[in-house]
Amino acid sequence: MRLLLMLAILIVFFTTVTAQKVFKDANGSYGLKDNNGKIILKPTYTFIRSFVDGFAAIAINKYPNIKWSFINTKGQIITPFKYDKIDFFSEGLAVVKLNKLYSYINSLGKEVFGFIFLEAFGFHQNIAVVKNKNGKYGVINKQGKTVVNYKYDNMNSHFTEGLAWVTLNNKVGFINAKGIEVAACIYDDAGNFNEGMAPVKQNGKWGFINNKGKVVIPFQYDVTSLNSFNNGLVKVKINEYYGFINKQGEEVIPFIYENVDDFSEGLAGFLKEGKYGFMDLTGKEIIKPIYKYTWGFNNGLAAVEVENEKKENKWGFINKKGILVIPALYSSILPQQNKHTHKIIFGFYKNKAYVSLSDKNNFYINNKGLKISD
Repeated sequence: MRLLLMLAILIVFFTTVTAQKVFKDANGSYGLKDNNGKIILKPTYTFIRSFVDGFAAIAINKYPNIKWSFINTKGQIITPFKYDKIDFFSEGLAVVKLNKLYSYINSLGKEVFGFIFLEAFGFHQNIAVVKNKNGKYGVINKQGKTVVNYKYDNMNSHFTEGLAWVTLNNKVGFINAKGIEVAACIYDDAGNFNEGMAPVKQNGKWGFINNKGKVVIPFQYDVTSLNSFNNGLVKVKINEYYGFINKQGEEVIPFIYENVDDFSEGLAGFLKEGKYGFMDLTGKEIIKPIYKYTWGFNNGLAAVEVENEKKENKWGFINKKGILVIPALYSSILPQQNKHTHKIIFGFYKNKAYVSLSDKNNFYINNKGLKISD
């Protein structure tokens, strides 16, 4: 019953947010329509981003004089067009930049902390990473109170599994959201925690620590994934070849590949004899290596690069059976970002992909390959 209620809430929310359609006219100016095609905002704006959490960034003027504001789902502009840079709303607040300094605004367009940061990132689980005027990183809560002292030279933009990497005197460690050092700053490099483990580098080799800071897989690998484990496996490289190990450090997929990607939706791209294909979690090669390049599966589809009859490299999309379901017509696949996980996606995200036919002809398509509005 609770699951059905949550699904109903999500459906209502999604419908509300996506009832507005961003569109672009023949002159390249952006406007906004409702779900019935009625124009809410005339196409007079330099850019309008996608709606996230009920708000979309909107801009006037051209670079380098571009200025940003936000609109709500009714098409109402909530702040003056004065910001040099803005980010998406997250947990009711959005990062804004003005005259080289950063602050936050709320959903009413009110600036809440003043422009006191050299850098600022979005709120997640009621905290945000910021950089003060002395060039040190710390963490604040939604009241602007410091919850992790400003002492670090650099810091991840967010916490994963409750932990974030930090740097001090050119060494990397990990802290929790209370500022307690779980792993001391003794490593040369590090990635993110996932499935309870994170990659760390020392003396030119990679190993893995657990969320207590203990080294659980020795430093022996030349390369690994900075995203750490996925489905209990992680890619690593030894002596010029890639394979996969499990959390005990045991070889699961042999070191025979020129390159491999992280697993996504149960499949990982691999490079073999100069061509890319896909394998499953057991290492079985499900889709033969016939592609010039590939991106991971998302929403059941993966972007692949092939050479057409004219000897041109073009991108299309295959399904998990290796069938080309969206023809290879595109010059490139453009990135989208999952605003919650921060993952950059080259392919389908929320059932749409951002593609390019040329430098000035970028647009979204659905999983049928049909052009859709933003």
